Amino acid sequence: MRLVALLVLLASAAVSGCASITGSDVQGMRVSTLEKSGEEIAGARCKLTNDKGAWTLDSPGEVQVRRSNNAITVSCEKAPLPAGHASVPSITRDAMFGNL
Repeated sequence: MRLVALLVLLASAAVSGCASITGSDVQGMRVSTLEKSGEEIAGARCKLTNDKGAWTLDSPGEVQVRRSNNAITVSCEKAPLPAGHASVPSITRDAMFGNL
């Protein structure tokens, strides 16, 4: 069995870029950990990091992260399973261009 971190973003399709005058600088993220078979693994300890900070949660769970123009990385662990890792690229929101 291999632990795989799957991310579902609550506020948008991906981690949005820098904060806009019309938006918030935080993003809600929900993390679920799944086996290759798709079965959920509860209780994995997950750490999310980007250049704006680091956040931890137990899966399945939700956390508020600070938006960044850089990808957010997710690492989850639950013994005796191997660790799972994921990276979510940043996507700049259309509203940001209104600030230019």
